[in-house]
Amino acid sequence: MHSRPPSAPRYVVVAGLLRDAIIAGRHPLGSSLPSERQLMEAHGIARGTARHAISLLVEEGTAAVRRGAQAVVIAAPPPPEQTLSELLSFSAWARSLGCEPSGRVIALSRRTATPDDTAALALGADEPVWDLTRVRMLDGRAVMIERSTYPHRIGQIVAALDLERVSITSALLDHDIHLARARHTIDARPASADDASLLGVEEGAPLLRVRRLATSPLGEPLERGEDRYLGDAVAFSVDNVARQASTRRTADRS
Repeated sequence: MHSRPPSAPRYVVVAGLLRDAIIAGRHPLGSSLPSERQLMEAHGIARGTARHAISLLVEEGTAAVRRGAQAVVIAAPPPPEQTLSELLSFSAWARSLGCEPSGRVIALSRRTATPDDTAALALGADEPVWDLTRVRMLDGRAVMIERSTYPHRIGQIVAALDLERVSITSALLDHDIHLARARHTIDARPASADDASLLGVEEGAPLLRVRRLATSPLGEPLERGEDRYLGDAVAFSVDNVARQASTRRTADRS
C-alpha cells in the first residue's frame, strides 16, 4: 500500500486509494478509472478534489486522460519513493511528502527565441518564447530556483496563472496539455551571486542542478528548464534494473 501522511489533503488520500486499487488489480492496465462524479459520490468530495486526485495519477504517469473521456490506467503506480515523474511537478512531489508547496515569482517575460531555444523546442526562427523564474518553497523554506522557457502557446497560458500558488503541470492539464516525459541532466554547480541571494546561501555554495526538456506524449517539446536545489534539501537516487533506470527524489529531513 502507498503510504500517505496523516495530514495529507483529501485529494492525495483519494489518489492513494486509486493507486491501491490499481495495484490490487481492480483497475487493470487499459481500464477506465472512476469518473469525477463517481469519485465525488464514493468519497463525499467536491469535483475539484476528484479532478486533482486524478491529476496526480496523470502527473506520475499512472493514468492518461483525454478531453471528454474518463482517465485510463496506462502503467503500474510508481513505488512510494519520489520518482522521476515528480521532477515534472514540484507541487505534486511536495504534497506527496505532506509538505505545502509555494512559489515566489522573480521574473516573467516574453522574448524572441535564441538558436538554442529553436533547436530544443522545435521552433521557427524568431518565434516568441516565455521565460519564468520562480523560487520554490517547502513549508515556506526556499529550496529551489526554477528557470523555465516555454513556446509562446504554452507561455501565454502560464502567464495568466497565479504562479505563486498554482501547479503549472496541473493547470496545463485543463488545457489538454500533458507534460508527459522529460529528459533530465543532473550535476552539481556552485551558487552564482543571484542563486545565493534567492536561496539565502553563500555565493559558491554547492547546488544540485537539474536541466530538463519536457515533452508531450507524442514527443512535442513543451518546456526547457533548469532547476537549482539546495544541497541539504534534496537528494537523488538511481536504481538500475536490466535495460531500465528510474530516478527517485527524497527530501533530506535532517
